[in-house]
Amino acid sequence: MDLLPYLSFEINGDWRDISTMLVGIGYSDFAVVRQGRDIHPDAPVPALEGTYVAQKFTPSMSGSFGREVSALWMPLERLEAGVADETAFSRARREAGGRPVWHDIHCRLG
Repeated sequence: MDLLPYLSFEINGDWRDISTMLVGIGYSDFAVVRQGRDIHPDAPVPALEGTYVAQKFTPSMSGSFGREVSALWMPLERLEAGVADETAFSRARREAGGRPVWHDIHCRLG
């Protein structure tokens, strides 16, 4: 079976089960990526994947993908703490009157 080099999914109640299953089929690294208005950095110049395209990400877009993900890559053992860190960021942002954010988890083959 050929696996895609990168996958992503939105954090939900099953993120732990999904992440564990992905490790079982060959994915080894994960990144927790913030989503929402005024969150995404611009696409990197030069492009790390394919050809550079100037892109302003809107709140409904997932942002950069693959090697262009700007978040820290971590093993499954660190993912729980990474999600907790981002949950704390989200809570602090909302308490300060900021816009809500949500998160995706990106993964890559080991």
